[in-house]
Amino acid sequence: MSIRNKFFNLAVLSCAIALTGHSEIVGQKIQLAEEPMVDWSASASSDPVRQAKNKRYDRLPPGRITETPLHVEELPVNVHWWQGISGLPVEKSDAIVLGYVIDAKAFLSNNRSVVYSEFSVQTLQVLKNSTLKSLSDGSTIVADRFGGAVVFPSGKVQHYRISNQGLPRTNQEYILFLKLNGEDFDIITGYAINNGRVSPLDEGPGLPFAKYQGRAVDYFLTELREAMSTSSTKGPQSKWHTALTFPSR
Repeated sequence: MSIRNKFFNLAVLSCAIALTGHSEIVGQKIQLAEEPMVDWSASASSDPVRQAKNKRYDRLPPGRITETPLHVEELPVNVHWWQGISGLPVEKSDAIVLGYVIDAKAFLSNNRSVVYSEFSVQTLQVLKNSTLKSLSDGSTIVADRFGGAVVFPSGKVQHYRISNQGLPRTNQEYILFLKLNGEDFDIITGYAINNGRVSPLDEGPGLPFAKYQGRAVDYFLTELREAMSTSSTKGPQSKWHTALTFPSR
């Protein structure tokens, strides 16, 4: 039985959920060769909507991304972004969707201090929606995350990541916990679905998501439904900050 049918049946029964130095990330994390890339030489966008979105990623004080010497790799930005987030951050999420990543693109902020990635997600099931946006099964949303790859004129590719954060991969199903950032969403965290089991998108020592590693989807969805049933009905009062403060390079 496919995950889509399995989730539907469970829903009915319930009544009628920057940079890394490695060449490959283990588990469900994206391989670096597959992550979204942006060309450093590409002209700045003239689209006001894109400019406005890029601006929210401008880092202050500005620290432009620059090409490092050969064999010198950037390290992941070390930010304890997971503090105060549970393994199932229901109340911090404006939306929770079961979705399928169909596309991924990377972009530079206006002052070229940050690279971020956009993921087009086809929603298979909307599990929570406390936004004013109309979300429905089968619609496509855009989910953002810091990180991606920058290709320089020399051909060198530099990878940028937040410590312990993974990037979704295309042609993969996820349960994503999302925070509204205007017209689009930021990914708080997520879980990939493979062979009837879940695997956290974000991995590392001390992270709360590890408890669900390898859990059966049925178990995970039961836990998620219980967490949603006990969460505040007023909607999320989140302290999740999308504009992370990066340490200076």
